[in-house]
Amino acid sequence: MANNRVVISLGGSVVYGDEGINTGYLHELGEMINRFPEKGFLIVVGGGKLARDYIEAAKSFGIPSQ
Repeated sequence: MANNRVVISLGGSVVYGDEGINTGYLHELGEMINRFPEKGFLIVVGGGKLARDYIEAAKSFGIPSQ
């Protein structure tokens, strides 16, 4: 039996960069996913710049990053 699941792993900077959330990219990704309704998609997004910004903010309060 064939597996109809697709896993997409995105770097966080692809979704959230210097300009904020990249809604144009997300819209295009959604259109691509909608072309394959028979598939089950799982999208994993890394932390990217937003996660690094939160880590730096936590450090400023003396919270270790580990």
